[in-house]
Amino acid sequence: MRTLFHLRQITPNIGNSLIALGHEWLLRRTLGDQVNLVTLDSAGSRGGFTPNHVYEINQLADGLIVGLGNVFENGALNIVPSALSALEVPMLVLGASSGRVYSSRGKLVRRTDSLPAEQIVLLCQAADEVLVRDESSQVYLQSLGLEDVQVSGCPTLFLNELVDTLPQDSTTNDCVIISLRNPRRMSVPYRIQGRVWADVRSLIEHFRGQGNDVRLLCHDVQDVAFASGFPQVPWLYSEDPRRVLSWLRSAALSVTFRLHSFLPCMSLGTPSINLSYDERAKSLVQTVGMSEWDIDYASTNNIVELVRDRADNLDRYNELIYHAQTKWEEFRRVYTGALHRLVERVGGNRLVAA
Repeated sequence: MRTLFHLRQITPNIGNSLIALGHEWLLRRTLGDQVNLVTLDSAGSRGGFTPNHVYEINQLADGLIVGLGNVFENGALNIVPSALSALEVPMLVLGASSGRVYSSRGKLVRRTDSLPAEQIVLLCQAADEVLVRDESSQVYLQSLGLEDVQVSGCPTLFLNELVDTLPQDSTTNDCVIISLRNPRRMSVPYRIQGRVWADVRSLIEHFRGQGNDVRLLCHDVQDVAFASGFPQVPWLYSEDPRRVLSWLRSAALSVTFRLHSFLPCMSLGTPSINLSYDERAKSLVQTVGMSEWDIDYASTNNIVELVRDRADNLDRYNELIYHAQTKWEEFRRVYTGALHRLVERVGGNRLVAA
């Protein structure tokens, strides 16, 4: 059996759970079932590269995976340099991302909760390989002198392969789903936060005016508080990623402030319209070949008009996905190739044939 430890942020955010689900699927497709996957929280004072965690990893793990998602920001990774330097097993930084946000002056700036550049360099130099989720993250790491960085996309692009495992749930059959982000949790200027409620209300009225049933999808508990501001519209929340996938798969259309509604919808064949409001979202949509379809929420005041235009041209959406799949398969090869090489680096020290 092989034992891989995985440092990732563990939060009640369904996007992180969807990423983890896609990752484990690809990992087991790549390495087989003879793998123990142990998850440790990467965040908080007791998470990440702490002396206790590194001790356990050195004692028990054949290899270590760090990342998936916004590991370079949001306080998502804690690094005690002395503990990191004591790591003894092969390490893969996988699917990590970093992106700038809009300042009050409309310029892209680094997030105030970003991991310090010197710690990013320390982590990546300690890793055997570094894979990032999107092209802007690659450019940023290269600007820090980290040249050998590959782009691997996001494993949620392959969640369609789990369709047979999804629960039967008719809650969203033929509905329009609007995936919310609580504006208080959006890293945008307050003037943009202030119009989110009105824009969501306008989208609800538009789709209801066309005779559609509308549901609001919450990705975390903070979104539930925002959804409660629309008492006439049912909202949905689940911490089960397969149930959320079932809802997205059954919908007639998804309009989303959340990348991890958009990417699964593309995989599942559900029409979806993404509203980006920071660099990490825009870059990932561009990286997966869908930049033409993206709506830059932070730079437009005509949100309903732009969404309506996309909804009226879904043939173009399907065409873009068709052409993008070549890139997605290349991401799969990069991703799974790195997993193979991680196991190969273990050597014969602990690896015992099943």
